[in-house]
Amino acid sequence: MVLNDTLIFYLDIIILFLMSIFSCQQLFYSKFNCCGIFSILLLSIYIAIHTYKSGINIFIFIAFICAIILIILEMFLPVGIMGVLGTIILLYSLVSLNEEVSRIIFIITISIILFVAWYLFNIYILKNKPLFLCRLILEYNFTTDKGYVAKESNKSILNKKLLSLTDLRPSGIAILENQKYDVVTEGEYIEKNNYVIVTKVEGMRIVVRKI
Repeated sequence: MVLNDTLIFYLDIIILFLMSIFSCQQLFYSKFNCCGIFSILLLSIYIAIHTYKSGINIFIFIAFICAIILIILEMFLPVGIMGVLGTIILLYSLVSLNEEVSRIIFIITISIILFVAWYLFNIYILKNKPLFLCRLILEYNFTTDKGYVAKESNKSILNKKLLSLTDLRPSGIAILENQKYDVVTEGEYIEKNNYVIVTKVEGMRIVVRKI
């Protein structure tokens, strides 16, 4: 089968648009499922098509593998930088593998817009939660209308300096005078063995920030 430029152009559109939707939809499932599998399959098809057309580029192939590894590591070590770096390398690889640079940049830009639109559609129209990301952070609030009754607030630790015993992502454990406390940050990621200060105490919810 001969792959001419026009055919490859339409294949790139179909592949990257579908990959954008499937990868976005994966965020709304708690476990890796068919959406993630289809995303990887579509990426493999893209690589195969352009490798068949322009030949094997070992550097780009290694870049693809590194990008996937970094993105997977981000799921288990949510520090932010690995996921961002993996995404940048992946986008660079997609562009570099394609001979029509301006054309593929245009398609990728539209794919990113489609990804964001599909994400917002899930959040605001379908009222879905990004469960795949919620596994890494504390997303659920224990409120009285759900049947939870909070214990009396420990106001004595307000404005106290604690030492984080675990990574706070954003929840974790901190210690003060050999007493351990379950704490949560204001949204930031704080590594263990860092000093934090208590900014708010609401029932059993102790909010801290890095000093």
